Parts: sequence; C-alpha cells; structure tokens
Amino acid sequence: MKIALVTKSLFLLLLIFGPLVHALTPQPRADPMCGYMSTEAKIYCYGGQRFADGGGATSSFDQYFFSMSLTQDWQVTDMQNGWEHITEDVGENTNFAMEVIPNQNIIFMHGGAISALALTRYKAAYINTTDINVGWKEISPAQRGSRVQTQSAILGPDNSTIYIWGGMRNTWTGDMENGDEIRPRQMYTFNVANWQWGTGTLAAAGYTYAKPVLVGTSIYYLGGYTTASNKVSENPMDSVLLYNTDTGAWQTQGIGGSITPSTRIRHTVNLKPSTGEVILFGGQNPVNNSQTRDDYFYILSTQDGNLQWSTRTLGGTSSNLGVLGHSAVVAGDYLFVMFGAVNNDNPAAAYFSLSSEVRVMDINKWSWVTSVSALTPEARSTTANNGRDSKDGGSQENNTGDTNHSAVSTGTIAGIVVGGVADSLRNGSTSKDQHTPFIIQGQPPVFHRTEKPDGLLSVNSDRDPQYSLPPATETDYWCKFYFLKCNMDMSLKF
Repeated sequence: MKIALVTKSLFLLLLIFGPLVHALTPQPRADPMCGYMSTEAKIYCYGGQRFADGGGATSSFDQYFFSMSLTQDWQVTDMQNGWEHITEDVGENTNFAMEVIPNQNIIFMHGGAISALALTRYKAAYINTTDINVGWKEISPAQRGSRVQTQSAILGPDNSTIYIWGGMRNTWTGDMENGDEIRPRQMYTFNVANWQWGTGTLAAAGYTYAKPVLVGTSIYYLGGYTTASNKVSENPMDSVLLYNTDTGAWQTQGIGGSITPSTRIRHTVNLKPSTGEVILFGGQNPVNNSQTRDDYFYILSTQDGNLQWSTRTLGGTSSNLGVLGHSAVVAGDYLFVMFGAVNNDNPAAAYFSLSSEVRVMDINKWSWVTSVSALTPEARSTTANNGRDSKDGGSQENNTGDTNHSAVSTGTIAGIVVGGVADSLRNGSTSKDQHTPFIIQGQPPVFHRTEKPDGLLSVNSDRDPQYSLPPATETDYWCKFYFLKCNMDMSLKF
C-alpha cells in the first residue's frame, strides 16, 4: 500500500512539475549545439562528440540534452556544474543544425551525423520547451534533402522562418534521394508559425563548416570550406557571402580593415545587438587541423554596410582561449563560450583536450568576467530578429536595409553552422580591395506543404541501445569527415 501511494505521488508530481530535470556536470565535448531562449532566460544545449573508450571518437553520451537558467546570479566558475539534465532526447547526434525560436518556445533540430544503425531515426524534429515532457516530435511531411551534416540553420528577421543551407551528404547521413547534391546549394526554409517548408535560390557553390549570423535582413556566412568544380578550399576571411532574406539574392562583399583573421572552421560568430557588430571567436586551422587558431578574437563592424575587421585586447582573465568546436551565445550584455577542444599539453598523445568549461565575456566592456548578474526573461518579440551563434533573444530595430544599420536591439538566437566565401566567386582576386561583387538574383522562398507535426520522436536514453561503429570504420570516418589528423595506425588524435 505504501509503495502504491509513493508511486502515485511521484506520478502526480510529474504531472504538476513536468519532465525530470537533474543537476548535471556534462561530459566534456566538442561541437554541441547551444541556443539562448530569451523568453525563458535559459541556455539549451544538445549533443556533440567526444573521445571513445579504446580510441577514436563517438557522438554517444550519458546525457545529450541539458539547460541552464540565467534568472539567477552566477559565479562563472560554478556554471559548468550548474546545468540541468533534460531526460527527453532523441539520442546521439553531431554536426547537425539547431535553432531556437523564442517567440514559439521551440527548439528546431535538422540533420546531422550519427552511428550507422541509427541513421533513420529522424530528419528534422522540434520540441516545445513549455511542454518539454511531451518530448521531441518529427516534422512531417519530411523536407526533401534534410539528410545532411555540417549545414546551418538560422532564424530570419520575421522571428518565424528558419533558413537552412549548406553542408554535405554521404553514407553517414543516410541514403541520398534522387536529385540530391553531395554538397547542397539549395536554400531551404521552415516557418514555425504555419509549419511550412519552402525553397529559396541556389547558391553558386556548396559550403561546409562556416557560421551564419543575421545582420538586418541579410545572413552573413563566415569561414569554413567551399567546394567548386570538385575542389575543396578554405574560405578567405577578407570577404563574406550574403543571402538577402527579402529578395533571395546571393552576393559576395569584400571586408576591409587593417587586419584580417586567418581562415578557420569550427568557430563561432555572434551578433552584438546594440551596435550591429559581429563577434568572431575561436576556430581550427582548416589546413593544419592539429591546431587551434591563436588569433581567436575579432570584431566585424557592419556600420552603414561598410565591413571592417578589427581586434582588441580583452580585459580580465580566462583560460583556454584558443578553442575550437565550442558553442557561443549572446544573452544580455554577455557572450557565453561553452565546451570545445583546446590544445593538449602533450600533443604526441592527442592534439586536443576536451572541455566542459563555461567562459563569459562582457561585450560592452570587452572583458572576461568572474560573475554574471541575473537576466530577466524577455517578452515575445513583435518585430524583426537579430541575435546569434549567433545566439541572443529579443527584437531588432526597424532596419529596412540590407546591411545599412548602426545598432540592432536584442534578437532571437540559435544554433550553429555552415557557409563561407568561394575563391571561385571572387573571380581570382586575392586582394580585399579588388573584389568583384558576385550576385545571383533570387526570389523570396516559395512555401509548400503545411501540416503541424505530431509524431513523437523522443527516446528513453536509459533503455534505448547506444550504437557505435566498428573501431576501424569509425576512426576512418572521423578522420575523413571531421578533418582530424590520424596516425598511420589510424588511431585518432582528436
């Protein structure tokens, strides 16, 4: 009788208080996807990759999905132990795209690379954080071409439309459909207000591993690789590829300044909403991939459409600043830099060490801080969005131009990922003062197929089997597709 009463009481508590959430210190990892839900003042993170037992790498973790509330004051050193574990998840995933939509309290997940037996678990999914115990749901009907990895998803200026672009397809992302490109150039969209998929204009070339940031009505794609004429090359940082969300046009634009960042992958870009500046942080050398980038911090000014790089000395102190595969969000006046891989003190054993550290920068003072003041959840925005890894939540000033603006108020944020500027788009130019603009005239996205998804997708991590590849196959996969160096015996040096 007592056991029955206890069981009934626990059931009632779950009904009242929602899903099981546990205090958590997450396992160190690289390449998780994180976003800031401004309407809750909460950071959500999912997935990533880590060292596997016995060598190699894996996307399998004890915990995949976790959050941290910023509605309380924090000492920064306590933050890596202050996460809450959310038991509703869809299992392992890495190099997927994720976006947070604060106006709808929705987290959107798209594509990714997971182990062979779990490939068909989903293509695109979402979860509503106000009813999180219901779990993740598969978006149906499925979008064509969503089996992809290292792509990007970013929320547009209407705070409802997600723009999905870039990445690559292979055997690890599932069977390719008729007409699929190995490195897709098609812009895809998904509107969470009316549950519509859409398609936009084709880009001139495919891109992987670049990062998007929304500035005004244009999406900037910075860093990463370009594939043109079957040749893969790193994207220079003295120009940027732009996608106009109003017209659907693609365009490259040169970037000036007295300094130019080195090329990179696995970095982050975030918007500083009050000034319209873009913060570039961290990254990996795309050619010698055993190195993080020592030039880890830059500011891109977008004032009046005149793009200029600069850097500055940061105040305060923080460790492991040369980081790659981290995630970063802007919330209030802070930039939160979380997780990632840092240079190992013993590179003969492994190039990198994984981290679960949280670092926090005051982006008004450009200084690392040791404490964070509590943030207040924001009201849902009724105007345009502009925050990023871009990650930040809220609304944007009434900007009507493409890039002409001096300040943007806090904008809705999200997740991570792909893009860059092709050498082939620069007509052979090697000087930032000699760019010939490349423009593809486009059309606004055409929407089609409306149906609110209702298919449950979440799995119970305690009961669901964790799959892994045979060691040799897995190591070969991570070496080839994550641009990591391997020894001759194929043991991975992450």
